[in-house]
Amino acid sequence: MSATMNVDLFSQYFNQAPILYLQGQQYPIDVFHVQESQTDYIYASLIILFQIHRLIPLHEGILIFLIGQDEIDSTCKIIKPILANSSSHKNGTEPLESFVALPLYANMTTVKQMLVFKQTSP
Repeated sequence: MSATMNVDLFSQYFNQAPILYLQGQQYPIDVFHVQESQTDYIYASLIILFQIHRLIPLHEGILIFLIGQDEIDSTCKIIKPILANSSSHKNGTEPLESFVALPLYANMTTVKQMLVFKQTSP
């Protein structure tokens, strides 16, 4: 179940069902926030995504939280042509060919969800 679920209420509804806590995978994270309000948060997220990608080691992941499956899928579709057109890089920055954009949401198969944890090639 979701970590944000009210487990006590759930347990009460199901006749005081026992509550089990299972530790999930944990990874160290840094959280970034914009300093000003954004009118197009997906566009702003993409700008920040590529800025972060150029600043962090290539073996680390970047996670963007979006509202739902449609936004996740459409954002991945926006990223793909950007990556395809970025084969030439300038100013000593890393090429975007090393970048892999993967969607992640609840109704994906477990196999597809686990792709986000797969180590990418250097």
